[in-house]
Amino acid sequence: MRAVASALNYLGGHGGDDRPAAMLGAMNNAIAFAPGPGPLLREWRAARRFSQLDLALAADISARHLSYVETGRSQPSREMVVRLADALTLPLRERNALLQAAGYAAQYPETPLDAPELARIQRAVDFIIAQQEPYPAFVLDRHWNILRANAAALRVNGFLLAGRASPHANMLRHVFDPADLRAALVNWEEVAGDLVHHLHAEIAAHPSDPVPRQLLEEILAHPTCRSAGASAIRDNGPRRC
Repeated sequence: MRAVASALNYLGGHGGDDRPAAMLGAMNNAIAFAPGPGPLLREWRAARRFSQLDLALAADISARHLSYVETGRSQPSREMVVRLADALTLPLRERNALLQAAGYAAQYPETPLDAPELARIQRAVDFIIAQQEPYPAFVLDRHWNILRANAAALRVNGFLLAGRASPHANMLRHVFDPADLRAALVNWEEVAGDLVHHLHAEIAAHPSDPVPRQLLEEILAHPTCRSAGASAIRDNGPRRC
């Protein structure tokens, strides 16, 4: 922040040239609209039910300093961001997001399952789900996308859909679409309620990830959702299914 302040002082003190003034305006706009780590910190504090004082004590900083970080008046160091992430017990992916929001490089690498360097992991996963035969088994990512399925899962899916291929590669859409698996589930409301319960838990555990919220809005807006739905769905927020 001292470097930025020095640059602003320099630009603001040179009259007679419109270029410094234009640069000053651009920098002010950039600073005003840069979200920084503040919004993420507030979300995670709310998720952990921490007050500013609680988090400040856990991270061994002053509550005033934390307030300045959250409002964007102070730029935290990388070490400070790591300390706050430790105090909030953030998952590794969320630690990366907080570091990047503060302008730092991610600390933890993330590799897709289908990457060549994970070939041995892929073979191990395939072996594990193959051992579940004759029962269906799926591999899902955190957004409910189906990454892998064993032969039993494909057979059961084909039987339930009368030989048709599912148009969805996402388990939630697979279950909630009336033209897909929805019509084949006798206890659909029970299954749907359980899935929505897990989705709410995912939102609470990862408040900075927009995808679970988008999925929840999508499935609760589906025509098959109705007010007389399963109690497990009714108990999860003001929206009804």
